[in-house]
Amino acid sequence: TSYSPMNVHLYRSGFARFSQHRYTNDAATMGNQMVHLTNVAIQKTSASYNPDGGKWDMCRLKQYLLSKEGPDRVNKLLK
Repeated sequence: TSYSPMNVHLYRSGFARFSQHRYTNDAATMGNQMVHLTNVAIQKTSASYNPDGGKWDMCRLKQYLLSKEGPDRVNKLLK
């Protein structure tokens, strides 16, 4: 895995985790675990916790990306 250029390896049966709060790298939020950690043990203490929204399998993630970006961009991203 590399970040310059971005190079990521995905497991087909993998999943993506999400925070219940929008990410920011503002220094004032660096101590806010809800913004920076996707661990369920952390996220479930949030008032806005949604047990169905924090973890998506790869198929669900791809369907979401297709609905937002279209097949050309998504297929290029996930080739």
